[in-house]
Amino acid sequence: MIKINSLQFVSASVLAVAVGASAVAEDWSDVFAWRDIRSDVASQFNEAGGERTPAHFRASAALDLALFSAANAVEERYTPYFDDLPEASGDPDLAAHFAAAALLQRLYGSSADDAIEARLNAVSEGHSEAAVMAAHQIADAVVDRVMIQAGATTGEVPPYRPFTTAGRWVPTELPYFRGGLNVQPWLMEASTDLRPDGPPALDSQAWADNFNEVMTLGARDSEIRTPEQSAEARFWVSKDWEPLVMQLAERRELDMLDTARVMALMSLATSDAGLATGEAKDHFQFWRPLTAIRNADLDGRDDTEIEAGWMPLLNTPRHPEYPCAHCSYGAAVSAVLSATFTLEDGETVDVYAEDAPDLVEAIADLDAFSLRMSMSRLYGGVHYRFSNEDAEAIGRAAADLALERFGQEVESD
Repeated sequence: MIKINSLQFVSASVLAVAVGASAVAEDWSDVFAWRDIRSDVASQFNEAGGERTPAHFRASAALDLALFSAANAVEERYTPYFDDLPEASGDPDLAAHFAAAALLQRLYGSSADDAIEARLNAVSEGHSEAAVMAAHQIADAVVDRVMIQAGATTGEVPPYRPFTTAGRWVPTELPYFRGGLNVQPWLMEASTDLRPDGPPALDSQAWADNFNEVMTLGARDSEIRTPEQSAEARFWVSKDWEPLVMQLAERRELDMLDTARVMALMSLATSDAGLATGEAKDHFQFWRPLTAIRNADLDGRDDTEIEAGWMPLLNTPRHPEYPCAHCSYGAAVSAVLSATFTLEDGETVDVYAEDAPDLVEAIADLDAFSLRMSMSRLYGGVHYRFSNEDAEAIGRAAADLALERFGQEVESD
């Protein structure tokens, strides 16, 4: 039996196994096995009423970073995220497994015990006591640093106050994006680092052009939006990026470290892109097309006509419009994937609709598919084109920070 209790990771029964190679194949799938375990134990933790901290909300990125950092500390194949890790030796994959186990135990306590015990019993088979102890030591050092970074905050976010005048009713449903605006970024120095210049002035022609475009193209009863564009709007509402990496990692036969690297780059880039986008939304508080079109008499223009009953194709999200969160996430993922994989001629990767598993889109361009996600928000009537474009710039910048900060291949002497 394997126990996770402070430094007590492995029992005598495992340490007594003969020295030799691991009996478990260490490849790309091990990264996703740990992500599945994290999802399961998080559900158990939440159902049991566990108290969530900022680190819990960033647990997926923390797990990816722990897997990468532990394996890379041993192998030293890529530039590290943490510069102060102790020297490590042994088996890089085993170090990654122990780091994942330690992280989940610290986050979820007893909710993680059974899953961790089963997994570590499997991956430790065939390793010597010395190898297990070496893996444990670097894992502990890695998780110390990951937990500090994942849980770091920058102070309280002021409560949201609905805008109104004295005595006048306004909707009281609170926006849902503000809860994580006080976390310390993974890559940026501050959440304001990637803040865009802002939406166009209401007295500009750019505003009028964008207003009229979304009014006509994004309306529920639009006469110019094609059936294909309507399908795009609905298809891209919610996407899981994990299957993209899984397909490419399997085809390229990536090992555990390379797979963990891609996932860590993507997780940290999307996390910071989301933080920068949320900060900008909170800062600019720009009105959604639904609000602007139903109140077009307030912008002082003759070329933006009011349509009091206008409705978008998609439901309007419950937070400010500018910039587009979908678009920043999509651009960050696209930038990381295009920097780490090259599709062969005729090769595609499949994107699945979460709410309709039978719907599949084959993507043949890793660098450009994020444009489809951005345009879908315009077709859906929930974002202006300028909001999409500025958000894409945020996502690409966050990906650049990730690629520059860590994960670059180290040149051998």
